[in-house]
Amino acid sequence: MDRDEYIRSFEERAPQNRPPQRYRKRKVNKKKLYAKRALMILCMLLILASVIGVFACTCNSCVNNCTGGGAASGSKPSQGGNPQGGTATEPQTTAPIEDPNKVTIQKYNVKDDGKDAVYLSDTVYLYNDQGYNIFGAGEAGAKHYAQVVSSIAESLGSGVNVYAMVVPNHAEFGLPQRIIDDLGCTSQADNIQCIYDNMSDSIIKINAYNAIADHIGEYVYFGTDHHWTGLGAYYGYTAFCEKAKIKAVDINALTKNSIEDFRGTLYTQTLSSVLYNNPDRVDYYELPMETYAYMREKPESEMMLTDVYYAGAAPGSLTYGVFCWGDVVEFIIHSDVGTGKKIALIKDSYGNALAPYLAANYDEVHVIDFRHWDKGNLKGYLEENGIKDVLFVNNTMSANTPQQVDAMKEILN
Repeated sequence: MDRDEYIRSFEERAPQNRPPQRYRKRKVNKKKLYAKRALMILCMLLILASVIGVFACTCNSCVNNCTGGGAASGSKPSQGGNPQGGTATEPQTTAPIEDPNKVTIQKYNVKDDGKDAVYLSDTVYLYNDQGYNIFGAGEAGAKHYAQVVSSIAESLGSGVNVYAMVVPNHAEFGLPQRIIDDLGCTSQADNIQCIYDNMSDSIIKINAYNAIADHIGEYVYFGTDHHWTGLGAYYGYTAFCEKAKIKAVDINALTKNSIEDFRGTLYTQTLSSVLYNNPDRVDYYELPMETYAYMREKPESEMMLTDVYYAGAAPGSLTYGVFCWGDVVEFIIHSDVGTGKKIALIKDSYGNALAPYLAANYDEVHVIDFRHWDKGNLKGYLEENGIKDVLFVNNTMSANTPQQVDAMKEILN
């Protein structure tokens, strides 16, 4: 029951013969009641107006803060206040946006068994019955390689996807830090990081280093030769596929072939009896799709139809030549994979073992050894053949050898 109803009910209950004075007194009290009610409503309106005023000032301050307003030009903020005006608040922070093209090389630490390395030649040492090419390049060579690849990528234009893969050699995963320091060697992880950090942002960098490091203990490097094995190259290929956003062929679906008694470059340079008594095995993997290749072995040679692998490679010092027939002038792999895509692989000899895997994702793989290139301007060659992807593959030794890098630069001419 509200107040008016209560008053009406009260009047109904009151005796009809009540004295007039009492009635008049009730009327006076009722007027006072209405006056009190009006006063209370007025107070409430005043309070509401004050609240609205404070709220409006607060909103105006927020707007000024958001739009860069605040104190008048030339005025100084009060001590401890917000320079933009209004109430001081904690600064808002946002998580930094991660560069998807950024590559961070995680250095691999080799377990030290306390043994010493044995000198075989100026650049080759023996450790645990395996040969190692020592590495000693610094930032100058790394930055030079990065600059050359960046300039080539720029010349190709934005319509070509350029990838870069720098591959460490066996010493990075086989020699403990103690020996690295004793021999005055430098970190290949740091060198590759320097290369990638100084390359153009348009180039997509491939972290083959850690892809290989994840499989140390498997047969990823030879012990008598300076190359990676077919398995090591496969892991480099998977790192490329991850960045290129394509599916890598499963190595378990490939047919494995092997050639025994391989004694490679580290043996032929030193004729070490230890290396001779610990020969390597060359494994190569045939793809499940139909492939063939056109090869021009020498500048004066004609193009000839051949297999992707030189299965006739004999045991001995040249067995690594099973991959794409070695370092030839021109080698183009054709595949019936049916993706409609083509890629140019600009490489040193490390690229030979990787190239066949690319045929699982590309209809054509144009293998370009920049040391023997004689087809003229690279950009024109790509346009003529409809190639939209380019992959640079070099090991750290090649990437830091000025003569090699300058030779690669010539493919622009």
